[in-house]
Amino acid sequence: RFAEGSAGERAARWIHLYAITLALFVVLPRLLLAAWSAWRVRRAAAQLRLPLDEPYFRALLRDGPATARPVTVLPYSYTLTATQVKALPRALQGAIGPGAQPHVKPMLPLGSEDALPPAALEDADADVAALFAATATPERETHGAFVRTLATAVAARKVAVSVLVDESGLRQHAGAASDAELRLTQRRAAWQRMLHDLSLPAPHFIDLS
Repeated sequence: RFAEGSAGERAARWIHLYAITLALFVVLPRLLLAAWSAWRVRRAAAQLRLPLDEPYFRALLRDGPATARPVTVLPYSYTLTATQVKALPRALQGAIGPGAQPHVKPMLPLGSEDALPPAALEDADADVAALFAATATPERETHGAFVRTLATAVAARKVAVSVLVDESGLRQHAGAASDAELRLTQRRAAWQRMLHDLSLPAPHFIDLS
């Protein structure tokens, strides 16, 4: 409202007040909300761990691009034949994912669970796998202790540890017996139960025949 005969008032002061009001009550709250939302997103992403060992995610990885993925394989009390070494890349890709390329280390004897030889993890890759024979009865004090020792040895380097159990020898021994599949199922359950009870990675069952 202008008084009669008044020339009015300069608008600059009011424009500045409008701008300050908008900044305080519109822009600033939205910036704070955006910063809070971004913090929650980063926190949720840091806490999210996908179970990549589950069959669903392994299938997705198999369908994805096959980039090279070196894997250091440590056979425990298990000597591989030339045929088994040749079959290992295919089995490894089916168990761990596409692009898996095995780097097989010399066989580690019983007792390696107490202290890994220095050469066992020399030049180890981003993935490490303990390889066992399904013909062996899984034992906490040997097989379980070896996986735990291996996981402890690579923990500081953030290396992924997998457990492979080769069923080729067990299948060959069982042959065409009527209870062959039952024996195989029972042995799988024994390996799974032993590793689960020790809170160790679940085994991947492979066939190197």
